[in-house]
This record gives sequence, C-alpha cells and structure tokens, in this order.
Amino acid sequence: MLKIGKWLIRRLALLLGFELNSKRFSELADDPFAILALLSDQDDVLVIVDGGASIGDTSDRFASLFPKANVYAFEPFEHFIKPLRQKAKANHRIKVFPLALDEQTGERTLHINESEGTNSLLAASAAGKQIYPDLLKQKGEIKVSATSLDKWAEDQKIDRVDILKLDLQGGELGALKGATRKLQDKSIKFVLVEISFVSQYENQPIASDIFKHLEFHGYGLFNLYQCLYHSGQIIQADAIFIEQSILAELRSSKHSIFHHRSRIPCQIAGIS
Repeated sequence: MLKIGKWLIRRLALLLGFELNSKRFSELADDPFAILALLSDQDDVLVIVDGGASIGDTSDRFASLFPKANVYAFEPFEHFIKPLRQKAKANHRIKVFPLALDEQTGERTLHINESEGTNSLLAASAAGKQIYPDLLKQKGEIKVSATSLDKWAEDQKIDRVDILKLDLQGGELGALKGATRKLQDKSIKFVLVEISFVSQYENQPIASDIFKHLEFHGYGLFNLYQCLYHSGQIIQADAIFIEQSILAELRSSKHSIFHHRSRIPCQIAGIS
C-alpha cells in the first residue's frame, strides 16, 4: 500500500508539472565527488591528485570513495600541512606533497588572507574584495615551492591520473598548463576544477579560459556543481570535465546512471 501511495503522489505531481525526488538524491546530484564515483569504476581508480588539499577533508573523501586509490595531496600552506599529515598518518593511501601546483616549477609568493581557505598565488582583485570584503583581506605573504604536474608525475613515475582535482583559488589554469603532456596524452580521465565567472583575484583566468583550454585538449564539460552566487549572479562553481572518449561511452551507454533528462542519479549505493 505504501508503494502504491508513493506512486500516486508522484503521478499527481507530474500531472501538475512537478517532479518529486528524494532529498538525499537531490543533495548527491550537486556533490561532484559522489558524481565522480558514479561515473567511474570505483575499484579501477588508482591515482587521484588533490590539488589544493587544504586540511585534507577532500583527500579523506576521495580515499573513502575510491578504496584502491592513492590520493596525492598537494598543499603549500604550512598551517594546513600538519592536519593534512595527520590524515595521511591515519590513512597510508594519502600522500602529502607540501607544494603548489602551477605551470612551472620554482618559488612562488602565497598571499595569506583573513580566511585562509582563500589563500592564493594571486592577490585579491577589487571585485573579489567587493564580493568577500573580509575574507579576502590580505594579512601576510610567504614563499612556497611550486611544481608542474607533468614534472612531478615524471619524477614519481606516474603514468596516469584517474582524477585530477584542482581548487587553487585562481591558479587552476596555471596548473592545467603544467599538465599539458598528461592532457595531450589523454592520461587524465576526469578533471574536477573550481571555475570562476568573475575574477576574484588579480589576473585570474575565468571560466571561459578553463573551458577553452580543456576543450582544446579533448575534454568535455559534464556538469556544474555547488554554484555560488552574488546578488543573483553566478560567481563560481565546481566543474567536472571528462576525456571525450569516456564521455562518448557514457552518452551511448544503455544503462543510464541518471534519470531521463535529469541530473538526479538513479542510485546512490556505495557513494554516500
């Protein structure tokens, strides 16, 4: 009787122009980590690069979702490295690299802001200070070491990266340029990258620059997640890009991961 009642409610909602979905399914539909787990074979994901790992919560999440993966966590800010190393100590599959990811190796200046999660290799812009007046107030600078992903992967003898995640507060395009060989070789499968539609940092590349760069190298946009707005305008989001051959396979698959013409997943087993 309960199932029949739910069916009738759904049918009535559809007749009225509404679609009912579980709150949990709707939340997961906006969770890029969960979506990556749905799109990939979780047991086949062996190498994850977490660029901008902060205190390690994202590295922890990746390690939980992908039980056979080594998570290489890049974080240049010394105050974040201690808690990140503690997470790595608790999970040997998390590997800490106290480095910034950028286009080339070398020394960089990291701008330290009131909200340390907004630290960046770039100084805050006037637009950024208007949107986040207190959070982006600079309180100091430190020198950090940077590497390119291509150079690091060569040194570590890592041939493939299953998931590349970049949350670098304006430095994402530089890090992608530093992964040119890996992108050209299609040895990166999925890219999860924070994109900005308004330059919150000086000389920050915006979303269209990221789109053009990844599309040029054969990666297509899958979807946007966790969009942030200011006065009604979208200012940033997380975006998943997928290597085109994998994206084509997903489109042609007879077994849909998502409800028809929807971003809502059909199942959540193993990703919650």
